[in-house]
Amino acid sequence: MKPEKLYLISPREPSGATWLINCFLELGIKTYRETMGVMWERFKAEGYTLNPAEVRLKKWLPILSSRHTFNFHKDIEIEWTHHWPTARHQAHRIIYFVRDPRDALLSRYRRELPEMAFGEFLDFPDPYTLRNKIDTWCLFNEVWLQQSNVRCFRFEDYKRDADRTIRDVLHFVGIQAEDREILDALENSTFEKAATAEKKYREQHPEDTELINRASQVGTWQSSDETANITRIAEGAGRLLAYFGYEQQVEVAKKNYMPHASVLGFYKHLPVAPNFWCAESNGADISANRTQALQFVLSLDEDMLKRSGLSGYETFALLKGLEELMLGIKEGDGIRKIQGLVRRHTVKPWWRIVRAMEKHDIHLPSSVRGSLRRCRNLFKRGRYQVPSATGEY
Repeated sequence: MKPEKLYLISPREPSGATWLINCFLELGIKTYRETMGVMWERFKAEGYTLNPAEVRLKKWLPILSSRHTFNFHKDIEIEWTHHWPTARHQAHRIIYFVRDPRDALLSRYRRELPEMAFGEFLDFPDPYTLRNKIDTWCLFNEVWLQQSNVRCFRFEDYKRDADRTIRDVLHFVGIQAEDREILDALENSTFEKAATAEKKYREQHPEDTELINRASQVGTWQSSDETANITRIAEGAGRLLAYFGYEQQVEVAKKNYMPHASVLGFYKHLPVAPNFWCAESNGADISANRTQALQFVLSLDEDMLKRSGLSGYETFALLKGLEELMLGIKEGDGIRKIQGLVRRHTVKPWWRIVRAMEKHDIHLPSSVRGSLRRCRNLFKRGRYQVPSATGEY
């Protein structure tokens, strides 16, 4: 019989979900991340072993360093992801793990270390929503909470009482475990055990320099010197802070995601009710959102893109999304500015490859160079449009 599949969802920001994942593996629950490949490989008749291609997960999950073969429950499995919901999630139960956004966004900033101040980092739009980090965190939560069969668990409750939290999760999942098994799982999933496993991994893989800055503390925002930006987060995420029990109930209008939601294909793929985008606020918010988007496009340059720390794929997705938005709201200055950036980021790699080859005495035939030059000129004149990049939902 095919096992029931559940999803473990948490925002992109560090939320402590790896603690729960490690506990699941300790308790024999097959858990894996959403990847193009397969995290687990069959080992002998009944067991599993980690796919060598997934060795980097050892720096996150201590059990992967202490155990080499696994026997899992046959009736249930859990996939974890930070991606946006799609139709395929709707028939499954969802474990939703969340953390106070004031801590989560600050932790993400310290992990990614972009070459910009925290305030500028918050303002820089997400490549897919084209909204700032606060709005994107809110939207991610709001969209997932629209799905059926969602049960929320908080990072802060785990830090306060890990035993009760894991028991509540197991009750929702439908897995029974002995007290000794739960105690062992908790002892083997502590922050200290994770730090030891990470150190061992670093010694074996010094080439991996990615910072972890794993979620370990509650309320670090209270001692931060980013008071003004923390206040911005609290104001921007006020409704959700109250919903998740981080603050008292506040009177804050629902966020207005227009004109983005009416123009961008990304929003149209989100599985939400038709009236989800109908905001309680007036048209002034739409005008403000439109003006803010245009001002960002007009101020955007190569230096800002570099300092953002976005990958090449994310940069291209951002630029194509901004182009789609400017075309949708018919802002001529914004269209011209962003299309210039798009052309530079789609043409340059061809010529970088050619120059790199020539440095190693690999010369392309003149006919090939001529074809590349003609294609470059067509893109420069705007006769061809580069297909839109598809975001990871």
